[in-house]
Amino acid sequence: MRVITLLAALALALVAIPAGANPTLVPKVDQLYISAGCPQDTPGTCTSTRWLGKTAGDANSNFLTATTPVDEVLYRATGAINWRDYSSDSSIRAGGYVLNADKDLLVDLTVMNNALMVNDTIHARVSLTLAGSTIPVQLPAQSQEVLLVAPLSSQVIPFAFDLPADLQGRTATALTVEVAVHGVNAQGGYINQSGASTVRIPHLVPQT
Repeated sequence: MRVITLLAALALALVAIPAGANPTLVPKVDQLYISAGCPQDTPGTCTSTRWLGKTAGDANSNFLTATTPVDEVLYRATGAINWRDYSSDSSIRAGGYVLNADKDLLVDLTVMNNALMVNDTIHARVSLTLAGSTIPVQLPAQSQEVLLVAPLSSQVIPFAFDLPADLQGRTATALTVEVAVHGVNAQGGYINQSGASTVRIPHLVPQT
């Protein structure tokens, strides 16, 4: 009788804890820096290295050296934009991010001003590489026009990117943020790439 009772208790225990049960997922947000730096092996090219990761950059200058009033004329005539990309590095979450489409992916760009007046249009877009796919998913680009009047001032430009519902639970193994700036006085300013420009990624992690 004792053997039968023990076997019955063991069977009940196995039913109560099903094998392969999925863990409960809880929402988290991970922050990465939009960064640029001066690699030691290439002195004098401070913005030649760009990345998106946990380490902030150390270079802000020269971001707009290729931006001139001619680019503004070209944009108004053809819509062409000079994008600058920041791709995720090895410091992102191991295994990627299980996306939480209930929240927006947030990009905050800090625009710095060197001149007396800077009237710029700031563009941003995000692309995600999903596990099992080689074709990135690009979220629709956004833009905002800003006017910085006081010299040596700064302004945070927030962008909120909606994650489509079909990305819920999909794993993003890499992501790229692209930024473009143009305007009549655009060469008087730049985007902070040393810790003040960030990306916040909503994702899901197993509950501990």
